[in-house]
Amino acid sequence: MSTTFEEKYIQWVQRTLNRDLDSDLITNGRATADYREAVETFQLKHDLSITGLVDRKDQDVMIKVNHQTKGYVNWLQEALRAAGVDSSLPITGVVDDVTKRCIKSFQSFHHLTDDGWVGAKTESELIESSGLLPGGHIKGIRPPRRPLFYDNPTPTHSAIPVEQAVNRIISSNYTYALHNADEMSADSRRTRLSVLGKLKQRHGILDSFPDEFRLDMAHGGVKQYSTAQSVFVSAREYLTTKVSGWPSYQRLNVHSGRLLVIDLMKQIERGLSRLNRYARESKTSPSASFGPLLAEIVAVVEERKRKPSSILHCFK
Repeated sequence: MSTTFEEKYIQWVQRTLNRDLDSDLITNGRATADYREAVETFQLKHDLSITGLVDRKDQDVMIKVNHQTKGYVNWLQEALRAAGVDSSLPITGVVDDVTKRCIKSFQSFHHLTDDGWVGAKTESELIESSGLLPGGHIKGIRPPRRPLFYDNPTPTHSAIPVEQAVNRIISSNYTYALHNADEMSADSRRTRLSVLGKLKQRHGILDSFPDEFRLDMAHGGVKQYSTAQSVFVSAREYLTTKVSGWPSYQRLNVHSGRLLVIDLMKQIERGLSRLNRYARESKTSPSASFGPLLAEIVAVVEERKRKPSSILHCFK
């Protein structure tokens, strides 16, 4: 792959990332640290292997994301019209059969693979032929990099709100995990990024269960109640409760925040481990009484592990 096309390829990726992540990468064709961080965020968002590098699988997902983005398809249809493929092509924002045929005709004419999918080569050729740039193309010099979230803030004696402190802790951990891959195994890093991604997006973080689940398990003994607390507590609620008890100076302490997230993950892992152990013991030991809802709780946990919106999905 020539240097010229490599730059065009990275520009295509940068435009795709800017649209999908609402990021502000300068479209310069350079694989900078910001570019790799954005690629990792895209991979996390779309449940891909987090490498910071775009492979064939990542590329295919990016192409599909572009084809599902109305603004991008509007540009695509306008560019096909401007390039002289079909001046009457409707601007619908949807890749329908007519648009697909126009893409294939354009690709065939320019000696590209005529598969109807707009990747880096087809997009670059369309830009040159139409003179139109797609959304996500950002020109200019990138402003000075903002301090990373895991940089220690200026000490202060004023207590920041609990919600703000929790958000800072999540962002700090998320950025730290992205930039310090050498400090953890690949599996551990992926799990941590997945958990932090859900916390950061406020998506799938409420894994609390009905009160009757907790009460029924409590009747079976202290161990079971401990399990219910560990597995079923809301991750966000857990962080908020802990931070609300911290003094003002500790809410700004990055190290404390990092340890808190690690502790949260350990609590969930321990709870799941205990729950599985109790389920096994209830089958093998007739004298073990774990409450009539244990099987139902285990079933709900397994169902949530398969659900991408649940934080338990990170521990499958």
